[in-house]
Amino acid sequence: MTSIPRLTSEQQSLLFLIVEASRAVPREEFYFFEGPNDIQHSGLPENHEIFPSDLRALTNARLLDLQRRQQGMSAFEPTALAFEVYGLLKQRQGEPVQRVEAEIRSFFDHDSFREAHPEAFKKWLQAEELLWRSDTVPQLTTIGHLAREAMQEFATSLMKRYGVPEGDTDKAKTINRVKRVLDSFQDELGTTEQEFLGALIEYWRALDKLVQRQEHGALREQESLTWPDARRVVFQLMVVMFEIESSLSSARSAV
Repeated sequence: MTSIPRLTSEQQSLLFLIVEASRAVPREEFYFFEGPNDIQHSGLPENHEIFPSDLRALTNARLLDLQRRQQGMSAFEPTALAFEVYGLLKQRQGEPVQRVEAEIRSFFDHDSFREAHPEAFKKWLQAEELLWRSDTVPQLTTIGHLAREAMQEFATSLMKRYGVPEGDTDKAKTINRVKRVLDSFQDELGTTEQEFLGALIEYWRALDKLVQRQEHGALREQESLTWPDARRVVFQLMVVMFEIESSLSSARSAV
């Protein structure tokens, strides 16, 4: 079993930064420049000033592989162990939904969504757990497949929960099925709420395209999938499912 080396919070943050940048732009070396003490890599949002001692600590812990060193500059890459430790540290941070985005933690503090849509949440949870594993990159299309299944299960449970007849039973047609549920609330809501529900179905429609792209490896677009693509799908799927359920639940309570 992989053990987690003892790291300070600053060293953990640096490890997260390096691993996530490497996932965003694989097979590119990182460069550390002494003096300005910054790291350069295409996956980083900007250059980051760091402490050389933190970089040495990660190297000594076998989390970084020092490729070469020249005067004032070092090149390195994260090791396989770095990805494993990254996943373990992320798992320690809390519940799965808390690991996706800390700022939406309060949205998921209650079990109401899980109880209302257990199968959808189960599929989403499988995708979320896969996101943080060390072997995420080869599993990007699997994450897309699980996300698509979560959308199908959500549409099914949504119709049952709000008493909308199945009509089209094709689980793949999630846009039509979710729209039927949202449309059934139009007469119960004011203009502003109606506009929001209309925006939610467009949100769902856009997400459906992202999930299909993810599942099929972006072959149609002739692009390469990256870890941020998978993270976006997982995060946005949970948000849109929660917003739809929250909006409809509030509307039903107000009637």
